[in-house]
Amino acid sequence: MDAGFHWPQFSVDRGLLHALLHRTAQRRLGHHCLVMDSPVTGYEQDADGVTLFLGNGRQARGALLIAADGLYSTIRAQMFPDEGPLNWGRAVLWRGVTRARPLRTGSSYVAMGMADRHFLFYPISHPGRDGKAMIHWVAVAQVDDHPSRASDRWLRKVPTRAILPFFESWRELWIDVHAMMAASAHAYETPLVDRPALRSWHRGRVVLLGDAAHPMYPTAATGASQAIIDARVLGASMIEAGVTPAALHAYDDMLCAPVSALVERNRVEGRFELLRIVHERCGGSFTDLDSVVPPREREDFMLRYTRATEFAAEMLNNAPPIIAPGARAAVA
Repeated sequence: MDAGFHWPQFSVDRGLLHALLHRTAQRRLGHHCLVMDSPVTGYEQDADGVTLFLGNGRQARGALLIAADGLYSTIRAQMFPDEGPLNWGRAVLWRGVTRARPLRTGSSYVAMGMADRHFLFYPISHPGRDGKAMIHWVAVAQVDDHPSRASDRWLRKVPTRAILPFFESWRELWIDVHAMMAASAHAYETPLVDRPALRSWHRGRVVLLGDAAHPMYPTAATGASQAIIDARVLGASMIEAGVTPAALHAYDDMLCAPVSALVERNRVEGRFELLRIVHERCGGSFTDLDSVVPPREREDFMLRYTRATEFAAEMLNNAPPIIAPGARAAVA
């Protein structure tokens, strides 16, 4: 809000967010509407609806199928069987959580490094009585090849000791990155991958959402936010057109092209481009940042960046609610 937005930014443990969504869905839809631990194997659609095939020979039937099944989407693979392999970005990300004291404001997001090696961290909880909070950290290293590239899982649990050699020289910085990572017993490894942008996310009564539709490099840290926006826009389309294929068409028309452009923009450095500029001008060593990159230049850089991702303050602050309070979709 200090940056001029009308709403705060929340950084939260993703597991807690999933649990909240799970409880809310149970309360609104009923426990019988959620089926856990049942892999999807495919679907068939006809003029009246969609049949979803689940593991153990089970089936589910509905008017529409919204596939939010992630990077390795079974539904996307059936819709686009000739798509080809993932696009490899020659880098690996490791994510971990360490209990430590938050720095600076107590909620500051800190990013450091360059394109080939960088590290960022921020708190995802309030401090406890001991003054420590859960600090989420992300370490990124460029590599020519890596075993995670061939994995069929988005996240692999790995011991932190496997990451430390990539950042051995980072002990003598103003914060001991090596120690922060070592304080966590394990991390989750993610290959830097995305998929080619699609011209359309829907086929008849079936539509893709979130990473199933547009997996993207986390350069702009907008992947999870975009999935939430997808859901809101799809909901607004259903309020307008009912729970019908027409709603899927309207959602696709509104988001597919601009989000596909975002996928391609995220293949460049994003915010870390500013760190590269600093490094080129002074080798990363300075006593007065304003003399290296004047405040106006930094402000212009961030404004171009936030406008490109459609997260600029003036754009969000002036936008109406995607779904009006109390609005409901009608079942056709």
